[in-house]
Amino acid sequence: MDVRDAGRLPYLRHELALIRRAAASGLPVLGICLGGQLAARALGAGVVPSRRPEVGWFRLRSGAHAFQWHSFEFGLPKGAERLDSTPACANQAFRRGSVVATQFHFEVDRRTISAWLGESSALSPRRKARIAADTGRCLKESRRLGRRWFGDFLKSL
Repeated sequence: MDVRDAGRLPYLRHELALIRRAAASGLPVLGICLGGQLAARALGAGVVPSRRPEVGWFRLRSGAHAFQWHSFEFGLPKGAERLDSTPACANQAFRRGSVVATQFHFEVDRRTISAWLGESSALSPRRKARIAADTGRCLKESRRLGRRWFGDFLKSL
């Protein structure tokens, strides 16, 4: 599912409206992946298919490895501060007022990644094995990244 599905999925339209109202009221919003795309769209930015989808572990400009599973990317809303990027996706994270959005998943754990890999029919067995191996190598760093992002978000409340 992606933001384009808002036309046929009423709950996505509802989420867009909630994000708009929360942002207008200064209430905190944290959007991760699809949630980040919804936040960008709610704040007036475009969401388009990625030139190069990111699935697996990718190094952010800030240096940390982050888990990615997206084939769409969001633009930067007017007045937003870009917080991170990758070579394939310029807008990996932004903040605008009370809204923080990421394209990457800093909340995932080994079980979630394993489930997503098991459910995916789009990835080859070799690609799945590579991602599973990278998970063993990158997960500890990702947990530190997650604690930092969640912690910074909670401090903003």
